[in-house]
Amino acid sequence: SNGDNTEKAKPDIEEGCLPMSRVVEGTELEEMSEDTLSEILDIKELVFARISPAQKLQIVKALQAKGEIVTVTGDGVNDAPALKNADMGVAMGIMGTDVA
Repeated sequence: SNGDNTEKAKPDIEEGCLPMSRVVEGTELEEMSEDTLSEILDIKELVFARISPAQKLQIVKALQAKGEIVTVTGDGVNDAPALKNADMGVAMGIMGTDVA
């Protein structure tokens, strides 16, 4: 996932840094049923943009429900719930290290 909007993620996507076949923004995820999220998570190249801390956690739990092992990277307090609930949390930066 990426905390930026789709437009900010586009340069990385276009340069091949982020392969993508689907972008899901937080507003779309907010309206999505758990069944639909589960189906979307089957897409191999998927980017989440502008998602909330609660939505990060929702994605972690949905992936784990599918039997996936989930790693989350984070650099701030807003990432703490997803970092804590992931199978592996990777803290980045000084603040992220304190949170993890």
